[in-house]
Amino acid sequence: MWETPLQRPPYTHYTNDGATRIDGIYMTGPLRKRRQGDETIVAPFSDHSAVAVRLTNPHQISSRKMRLWKMNISLLEDNTFRDTLMLLWYKWKMTGKYYPNKTSWWDRYVKQRVRQTFQRERASRNGDRKDMEDFYYAPIYDAVRFPPPSPLPATENVAITN
Repeated sequence: MWETPLQRPPYTHYTNDGATRIDGIYMTGPLRKRRQGDETIVAPFSDHSAVAVRLTNPHQISSRKMRLWKMNISLLEDNTFRDTLMLLWYKWKMTGKYYPNKTSWWDRYVKQRVRQTFQRERASRNGDRKDMEDFYYAPIYDAVRFPPPSPLPATENVAITN
């Protein structure tokens, strides 16, 4: 897998007296077919350089039809939201008896509600942020759109003396 170029081979270990390199790295056939490239990079945790190998991903991570959602865990730092989530959790737990097992209960009922709760909270906070931005930016936009009459009354009769 490791193909060293003829001129200026990449060394993977440097000392005061010289440098050494890895001459061979072995990979299985299927991995070698997926190899896109390799490079040596500095590894701060070692006195050797690391060899990074880039591989193609044989499986598509997500399709356009299947949208993935990632939970924003920073919302859990807010005590109010965490308390609300706990109350909802106790409410959701009571519905478990209507499902054949915990896995189907989680998959069909809880997962969807957790997602909706987090998305609703995020949308609410984004709306609050937008309102606050509008509050602060509106006077700036108004000052640009409607400049004050010239000259200003406070500077009309000011005499400059040295």
